[in-house]
Amino acid sequence: MPAHASEQVEQCSYKGCCIEAEPGSKLCIFHQPCPKDLRRFKEALSDQIDGAGARRSRNARLSFRGYVFPAEVVARSCSGESSSGITVPRLLSHADFGDVRFAMGADFTRARFSGMTRFDGASFDGRAFFADARFDSASSFLNATFKNTAIFSHALFVNPCRFAGVWFEDGALFQGSHFFGQADFDRASFARLAHFGMTRFHRVARFQETRFKGVADFSGAEFKDFVDFSESILGACVVFLDARFLGLADFGGARARRLDLGADRPRVRGWSQQRCGVYHRLPFEAKRFWQFAAKTFATSGEGAKADTAFYFERINQWKHLRAVEQREAASERRGIPVRFFRASPLALRKGGFSLLWVLDVFFLRWTTAYGMSIARLFAAWLVVLAGFGITYALAPWMAGRPTAAT
Repeated sequence: MPAHASEQVEQCSYKGCCIEAEPGSKLCIFHQPCPKDLRRFKEALSDQIDGAGARRSRNARLSFRGYVFPAEVVARSCSGESSSGITVPRLLSHADFGDVRFAMGADFTRARFSGMTRFDGASFDGRAFFADARFDSASSFLNATFKNTAIFSHALFVNPCRFAGVWFEDGALFQGSHFFGQADFDRASFARLAHFGMTRFHRVARFQETRFKGVADFSGAEFKDFVDFSESILGACVVFLDARFLGLADFGGARARRLDLGADRPRVRGWSQQRCGVYHRLPFEAKRFWQFAAKTFATSGEGAKADTAFYFERINQWKHLRAVEQREAASERRGIPVRFFRASPLALRKGGFSLLWVLDVFFLRWTTAYGMSIARLFAAWLVVLAGFGITYALAPWMAGRPTAAT
């Protein structure tokens, strides 16, 4: 019997892979690290996807877990080789790219993903294009790494998506995207520009403990549900120009070196929700945002804006209290008991609120409305009172003091 007939074919040592290992290696052509034979890789992948190879080598469910793609991966409407990259179908069902390394990046422009789509732990060494892509089912990029620009412009996420723990080493562009399911960016890191301009978050958006080292641009973004920025670091500058918060918003513990709401904002004269650079539907959530804004303006040395942000915080606090008062007054009329600490007579509560409102107007609203800070106001009063007191005390002495001529 010939010697080679007794040799056993060794399978790939990658967990779950049943493809034959390459000669002199414990890994198959797909899991081998670069460099590798690109032509042979493309032929083997085409056989996998088209079902032309051996039955055990076929890849009907498009599971590419752990693959190392030596060239750019390009999504096309039909399978086959591309002149410069590796072609995969544009319609991908239950695709699993977990722990995949895209050595030259990937182009999934206008691709459509159905079924659970996974890019968990994937590494994109080149640019990653997901512009105009559509994710019909849940998608996960958990702990993925984008070493170059990641472009998700105008992408559509129909179901929940997870970007938790993702590391974006270059720009991350999500402008114009729609998130119809929960969007989870908890503990993600953005080393440079994070562009979410004109993005629509239709469900919960989570940015808890997210790190933005560059500019975080949310200009024109709309948050229709709860958004969580708690304990996040919003980088060199966070932009909320014309952003709209229609639900709850948590900025507890969030930090930023600079806040941009548009040229010369925030303003006070002729103030309305639309004129301060950002819109909040719920007064209490607006109060919490302006607390964050006042702290950020104070940190960046913009004292006048910090005072105005404090004014916005106060006026939204009054709006919130008025709304609570109206709800509880309606409850009293219907005979529904209210909380103990608000069970005092309605007239007394209104009187107390009115008194505090008058003090708020005199000591805060008028001063900030005309560009004068509280500290400057009290300092001016102190100088006037001290000057008047000293002058009044010294006037009799100066009037009776003998002159040199006498």
